[in-house]
Amino acid sequence: MWNVLKKENHELVWPGKGTFKLTVRLPEDPEKAAVSKEAVPGKESKTKKEAAGKDDLDAAHSPSNRMGDVPKECETVSSMVTFENLPEKVTDIVLTILVENISGFSSEDFNVEVIQDIGIAVVTFQKPIDIKKFISDFISHHSSRQLQLAPRLLERTNVVRVENLPPGVDDYQLQLYFESPFNGGGRVTHVECFPEESSALVEFSDSKEVGSGVTSEECCKEEMKQSLSNVWPKGVLSELEVTQAVQPLWSPVEVLDTIMTKKHSFNRMQLSVFPYYPSLGTALYGEEKPLVKLPAPFQESLDPPLWKFFQKHNHLIKEINDKMRRFHCELTWSDINSTVTVRPAATLVNHRPSIKTWQRDASELLSGTKSKYEVKVFEVHPPVWDIIQHELGDDRVLIEFDKESLTLAGKSEDVQDIGQKIRELIDSTTEQVRKEEQSLKEKVAISPGKHFLLEHSGFLDDLRKENPELEIHYDAATQHLCFNGFRADVYKVKCDIQEKVYSMPQKDILLPSAVFMFLQQVDSQKFSKTLFEAQKILATYELNSTALLLMACSFGALAEAENKMLDALSYKIIEVEEKKVFRGNAWKKKIHPLQKRHSSTASIMIKNKLTLGSPAKVIIAGCVKEVNEIYGQLFKFLENKMKIERLVEIESVLIIEHLRTDKKLFWPKIRKANVQASFKLEDEPKGILLTGSKSKVLKCMNMVKQIRDSVCIKRFHIDDLWSGVATLWPQRGMAVQLEGELRKAVAPREDQGCSLVVGAKMGIGQHCLVNSPCHSFLPGACPLVNMEKRELIEKAKLAEQAQRYEDMAICMKMVTEQGTELSMEERNLLSVACKNVVGYRRSSWRVISSIEKKIDQKTHTSDKKLKLIKDYREKVESEVRYICTKVLELLDKYLIANATNPESKAFYLKMKGDYFCKKEMKPTHPICLGLTLNFSVFYYEILNNPKLACTLAKTAFDEAIAELDTLKEDSYKDSTHIMQLLRNNLTLRTPDSIGEEFGAAEGAKN
Repeated sequence: MWNVLKKENHELVWPGKGTFKLTVRLPEDPEKAAVSKEAVPGKESKTKKEAAGKDDLDAAHSPSNRMGDVPKECETVSSMVTFENLPEKVTDIVLTILVENISGFSSEDFNVEVIQDIGIAVVTFQKPIDIKKFISDFISHHSSRQLQLAPRLLERTNVVRVENLPPGVDDYQLQLYFESPFNGGGRVTHVECFPEESSALVEFSDSKEVGSGVTSEECCKEEMKQSLSNVWPKGVLSELEVTQAVQPLWSPVEVLDTIMTKKHSFNRMQLSVFPYYPSLGTALYGEEKPLVKLPAPFQESLDPPLWKFFQKHNHLIKEINDKMRRFHCELTWSDINSTVTVRPAATLVNHRPSIKTWQRDASELLSGTKSKYEVKVFEVHPPVWDIIQHELGDDRVLIEFDKESLTLAGKSEDVQDIGQKIRELIDSTTEQVRKEEQSLKEKVAISPGKHFLLEHSGFLDDLRKENPELEIHYDAATQHLCFNGFRADVYKVKCDIQEKVYSMPQKDILLPSAVFMFLQQVDSQKFSKTLFEAQKILATYELNSTALLLMACSFGALAEAENKMLDALSYKIIEVEEKKVFRGNAWKKKIHPLQKRHSSTASIMIKNKLTLGSPAKVIIAGCVKEVNEIYGQLFKFLENKMKIERLVEIESVLIIEHLRTDKKLFWPKIRKANVQASFKLEDEPKGILLTGSKSKVLKCMNMVKQIRDSVCIKRFHIDDLWSGVATLWPQRGMAVQLEGELRKAVAPREDQGCSLVVGAKMGIGQHCLVNSPCHSFLPGACPLVNMEKRELIEKAKLAEQAQRYEDMAICMKMVTEQGTELSMEERNLLSVACKNVVGYRRSSWRVISSIEKKIDQKTHTSDKKLKLIKDYREKVESEVRYICTKVLELLDKYLIANATNPESKAFYLKMKGDYFCKKEMKPTHPICLGLTLNFSVFYYEILNNPKLACTLAKTAFDEAIAELDTLKEDSYKDSTHIMQLLRNNLTLRTPDSIGEEFGAAEGAKN
């Protein structure tokens, strides 16, 4: 017991009722207890009297005397008045003045709180007032009627609004907090939390009567007394002590005042507590501003097609944003996914009642907006989409196709309208595709010429009549004849056409290149009509790379067309040396009218117009009549306008001196023809240069050549003195040239002879050549007088059989100098002659060089013998060099210039490179292989470069081996023979290691 009495504070926690402070002490004497019982009421009465006196004093001096005395029944009535449906023009200042005028209180005696967002105002009086009389006076006041203000008494509240709650606080924690005597000590009956607002409503027990006239407070006291009586023995605690012990720490009237006057914090976070009035639906914040927490943003998803539609129509996004902004919403449209983020606008702070339902209202509003738009999906097969996609173009809706789905997105009315049209289009196109799938499309490659024959022969018209449901048309761009229809019909018609085309007669016709170029410049079908239609020949032609392909419907028509084409086409060439004539206005005035008048029947082409070193050629090709007409006019024009130079070559200076001395031979005739003549003695080649118009120069040139050829030259060896010779023979019309020491005017020794060369005049047309170098590659005796080309060729063949290759070379040189292109036989004769003339001298040079090397290695050999061998080797080298120079002159001056086909060009250019050879011929061609063989020998023996020689030969051999199967029968023998020579050279000249490698490669190919 004493331990209990020593404890100063005793508390009783009654679940559901609260915490009570108990006073525990020993009982007093009965007498003292009686005195205490009497003294207590007296003290209480005194206190009440003093309080009453004080209240009376305050009331006497209160400024509300005009309101009269406050009735006792009004003392427990709330001193707060609310005005609902407050007009916007009634501000807190206006309401304050009205209350002052009607109540008689100053503005310091009451508070006015206006809540504009819900249209109410609350007036709280700080001093006692007859509220009912104030409300009656306010309603009857003329200003109140004018402003249509409706005041009413605001009931007392037992609910508080707690704001700025920490996260995670629940209703039970708040109940324990406010039932604590340190935080209010009131009995909490209900707690409603709003986590999204970080706030809660806490309702306390009121003081209404419970049961029959007993208040909840009295009931609680009785329960406490009963509990204490059960705990303490009877007589230990007096009635007064029990009454004082169960006195509660709270009363329903005062609990809110206690809570409002305290500062509250929970979990170290300051709390804000305000009285909440359920009838108003809001708390009163007084001078403090309410803490308004805006709702969290939320996202609304859109259908991806609808989102893409909005992205393409920014004006619709703007309209939706403006509409949502009027309802305190800000929209953010995602650029990544199809979502819209809805955030509360700043204006929502001024509309607190809308905060709780803002998210629901915003979502419903946005859903209503979305309902005005629609997304529609159609099932469409890709083939159908490929057909209809070009017909679907409407900016009102978004149209997307993915795999087998066609999606429309846009406004509902637009989607319904366009969707109906698309549905009809899809159905009709699907039906069309279905029919096409049952049909077949085929095409056959047919050239325009063959299609022309099929069409004009009536063959295609007959097929169309037999198969009316079959579509037949020709695609000129791709050169295909296309069919579309049922499978059986398509295959049948295709076979008929292919059979007709393959059986169509045709023939390749080789035409001159000039005529071929003309045909390339004109339209083949139009020109075919010009050639064949007038003759009623059903034929046409096409051009391939090298020849003309003539086609007809029958062999008879083909033969007629061939004859007609060969007879109707021709070409002529005019060689122009002076290219300046093309730059003059006279040429342009001459050629332009001709080209314009004959554009479809003839063409004028100029070859080598800008090429240096070769004359230009004017080529006229086309129909015979037009070609002859144009040729006649241009030839006459060029003959008169073109100036040329011609050199009559004369190798012997003696002949030139003879002709210059005896000018009466040709000089008067040249002057009469208005042609200039000059003697060219210094530079090679020597001769007489003629300059003038082409026709005159050519005529004078023939005359000078006849005079040149009439001169005979003879060489004599004389041992006597030559003093009278120079003066004797010139007097007889001869020119004399002394050679040897006589030329130096020094008397010869007895053992030294000299040569005397005499030029004599002979009759016109006579030739005499004795020891003359004019036709021979080297000085020798081979007199050829008045021999024609045929005779020269026959003599060359005879010389070949007799192995007299010098005479053979002289004959072929004279044939070449006639300026005509050599045939294959003549070309081979020249090649054999030159090869043997140079070949046996090269063999001699190799033998002499070998002897020279061996002699040079011996130290005891005399210098005189070594010099003799060296001089003889150099003599052979000079002969080889001289002959090669002459051969190159023939190539440059005659052979290459006159060659017209690639084979001849490659043959003549093998000393200068393999350009034409590689471009025009295969590696297995005999000329190509021969060229490589010659070059490899040249690199090995002349340039002493065995590595390059072997590389060249091996490359050619490998390329030929790779294409050995493509060899033709007529060249197989020659090609394999040259390949064997290449192989033999490689075997002899290649080192062992390279030879083994070459042998392995050859074995692999075989």
